[in-house]
Amino acid sequence: FCLISEKLTVYPGQDVTLRCDAPANISIAAVKWTRKDLGNQHVLLYKGSLVKEGQHPSFKDRVTLQKGRLEDGEVSLILQNVKENVNGTYECAVEQKNPSKWYLAICIFEVDVGSGGESVCVRASNWFLG
Repeated sequence: FCLISEKLTVYPGQDVTLRCDAPANISIAAVKWTRKDLGNQHVLLYKGSLVKEGQHPSFKDRVTLQKGRLEDGEVSLILQNVKENVNGTYECAVEQKNPSKWYLAICIFEVDVGSGGESVCVRASNWFLG
């Protein structure tokens, strides 16, 4: 299990990308970003298009995936208009088409926003079957 640490400077209102790449050579059916403290609600769910049902209210209309990059395996989350409520541990899960399997990566994203604090993104480079 290898972690890569990356420091960013974040100011309120900026967009931040939480980088994550799917395992090589899989056909992606769905992408789900969650945060443990949100319970059953998700940060982002993509199944051909963004699914609003079940999304935590603080992320509605403020998150997206990299456009046109899904077929390349890039499932990075873009947090738009960053506010203090983005702190937490994010998990990215990718569902493979035929046969259907879920893969999971854990991304730790801590940000101190307000006075232009620093954020630290630690990205897991390994995937696990879920």
